[in-house]
Amino acid sequence: MAQPKSDIAPLLREAVALQDRGAFDQAVERCERALRQAPRSVEALHLLGVGECLRGRPEAGLKHFDRAIALAPGFAPAHGAKGAALVALRRHDEAVRPLRRAAQLQPGSAEAQMNLALALDGSGGDWTDIQAAFEAALRLRPESADAHYNYATVLMRHGRLAEAEEPLRRAVALRPALLEAWNNLGLCLRDLGRRDAAIAAWRQGVDRAPPGDKAEIGRAHV
Repeated sequence: MAQPKSDIAPLLREAVALQDRGAFDQAVERCERALRQAPRSVEALHLLGVGECLRGRPEAGLKHFDRAIALAPGFAPAHGAKGAALVALRRHDEAVRPLRRAAQLQPGSAEAQMNLALALDGSGGDWTDIQAAFEAALRLRPESADAHYNYATVLMRHGRLAEAEEPLRRAVALRPALLEAWNNLGLCLRDLGRRDAAIAAWRQGVDRAPPGDKAEIGRAHV
């Protein structure tokens, strides 16, 4: 991977720090300044695309990712970011190819595997491929509540309720404040005919929910 030129490296570090703080407009401005100095910087193009996606402009981000890929076809982050942007736009069929490439280039990336699984599911892909991608993500990051939750959500959508219970329990164990996981655990248990266990899960969610959400869960389930 090409390294950023030393004169733009501070700008790129600033851009990353600003993105982490949620200052997306300022992060984009730093990337644009970096590109004026180094128009072929793959790292700056990638960060600019990420910044555009973060501020709600995935179509603009795609243009920067495509340019980065054209300059450096082996730059995995650009493939992964392009795929994630396409998923955000619900263009799942188009997202599969760049996400497969990202997973090939970064076999140790749980994020690449999880995004690939979501794209495959959204595009109506084969279940064995979807499951394999999720399982790869979970092997790489077993501590990721999001990975367990997303896997369980897809399992439920495919009617595989008995299989969904375990990853939902892992998700809430890893992140007890993950309200959506408590809710889905209750739905899963209810549909499995275990109403008492479902109510117990929903009550756990109610106990951890902000005041506005407590009433919503309570009216719906408990």
